[in-house]
Amino acid sequence: MSNRIRTTLVMALAMALVIVVPSGLTAQEAPAKPSRIVSLLGDREPGEVRLRLTPEEIESVGLSEIGGFADLAEVGLRVLELDSRVEGDFKSAFGRMAFRGAVQPDGRVLVENELPEGRGTLSLMVDLASQTADASYPEGASFTPGDRFAFRALALILERELSGSGSPESDLLLRVARLWGDHPLQPVRLRRIAAPREKSWTNLCGITSRGLSHDATNHGLITETLATGPRADNCRSRCGAGCNAILGTSAWTVDCGEHDRCEQTHSCCVSCQDEFNSASDDYLFASNCHLSGW
Repeated sequence: MSNRIRTTLVMALAMALVIVVPSGLTAQEAPAKPSRIVSLLGDREPGEVRLRLTPEEIESVGLSEIGGFADLAEVGLRVLELDSRVEGDFKSAFGRMAFRGAVQPDGRVLVENELPEGRGTLSLMVDLASQTADASYPEGASFTPGDRFAFRALALILERELSGSGSPESDLLLRVARLWGDHPLQPVRLRRIAAPREKSWTNLCGITSRGLSHDATNHGLITETLATGPRADNCRSRCGAGCNAILGTSAWTVDCGEHDRCEQTHSCCVSCQDEFNSASDDYLFASNCHLSGW
C-alpha cells in the first residue's frame, strides 16, 4: 500500500470518529475543534423532541459521578397524556427507557420505569389514600451511575413538560423519577414504602435552617444545624435533584435534607441507604411546597 493511500485511509477514519471528551480534560488535552458533532441519541423518532439540560441542571444530576461528557446534555422525550394515563420514552446517552403512569380501577396509581438497555422494569403501585406503595422489580436489579443520571434528567425534563397538569399519574411519574434518581448505587432494596402514621414527614417549606442528622459506616449519629431550601448548598432538603421550587411537585423535608447531607459528606451514596429509606415516603407523599406558597 502506498504512503498516499495509507494517509488517505487514516484521514477518512479520523473524520468518521465521534470524539467524546471527558469534562476532566484540560483545554490542551482536548481536541480544539471536532470536525462534526454526532448525536449520541441516534435519529429523532416520530413524536420525539430533543432538549438540552442547562449547565445548572447538568450539575444537579451529578454528572461528576460518572466522569461526565459535554454532550450528555442532550436528551430526547416522547410523552403522551391520555385519560388517567401518561406514557412515553426518554432517551439519554445511557440508552432509552420507557415510562408510564396509570390510574387503576381501584384508584391506585401504577408507575412503571424501564431501566436502560432492557434490564427490566421498576414498578410502584401507589395508594395515595393509605400513603403506601409496593415495589416490584427483576431479581438482582441494581442501580448504576448511568441509571442515576438518566432518572434525575428524566425528572428535570418531566418537570418542564408536565408542570401544572395536576393529575395523580403525572405527579407520581415525576415523584417516582426523583425517587429512583436518588437511589444508592447498589441493588434495589425497597419493597414497601409507607408514611409512618405517628410521624409522617416534616415539611421545610419556606424554612431556611434546620437541624439535620445522619450516621454512616465510619461514624455514629451526627446532628448539624444547616441551611436548607433553594439557597442552601446543593439545594439541601429538596426531595430530588434540581433546585426549582416553583415548577412541578416540589417537596422539601427534613428526611430529604438528612439524605442530602449524608451524600454531601459521603460522596455519591455509599453509606446512605438508611437515610434514603427514611426519605422514600417523602418523595412520594410529602405536600408540594409550591402549593404551600413557597
